[in-house]
Amino acid sequence: MLFLSALAIGVITSLQNGTVELTATDSDIASTTTDMGLIETSRVPDSGDFVNVTIQERPSMWDLYLNHCPRWRPINHIFFQVSNVFFLLSFLAPHTPSGLIWLRVALILGCTFSGLWAWSIECYLDAVLWNSAFIIINFVYFAVQFYLMRPIKFHKEIEEVYVALFKPLRVSRRQFRRVLMCMRNVRHLKCHELYAHEKVTKVDSLSLVLSGK
Repeated sequence: MLFLSALAIGVITSLQNGTVELTATDSDIASTTTDMGLIETSRVPDSGDFVNVTIQERPSMWDLYLNHCPRWRPINHIFFQVSNVFFLLSFLAPHTPSGLIWLRVALILGCTFSGLWAWSIECYLDAVLWNSAFIIINFVYFAVQFYLMRPIKFHKEIEEVYVALFKPLRVSRRQFRRVLMCMRNVRHLKCHELYAHEKVTKVDSLSLVLSGK
């Protein structure tokens, strides 16, 4: 019992120090290293059949990240750089109607150069197809937004009404056009023709005199 206790204490102490001696059955062992580099065994010359076993520390996750790319590849083609510049400009577009035009144009140009890079440099067919789809989608949104931003013009008499009554109240042309969509008609009255009689004619709409008295 005393001998077994002393042997156990010796083994535990050896493990704590990181080195333990084991008996080897094969006398031709020179050195063995595991795939992860955690345990290294080496033959000790002139020491009988004993082999030194050294337990190494496991590499940390930080070391794995640092050694993940020991050698960086060269910088990509100019098409790739220009496409990312336009993507950056699209992210800086303001939240205005003109900013939406800016956003769509920058995305179209960015996807165009990205597709050129994938087509002529890297030869990635899937990247070309994806960028082509993005170009079509953004062009449709650009066309719709550009159509909505076209200048709104009115007839001469309606324009005078807008400038005289609605523009001082900061009513936009787009809002005024919505009001005109509710308009029934423009009525031309002859001289001395009666349009409405007070307390007799039913009034269910707003009427404006465009010209005359």
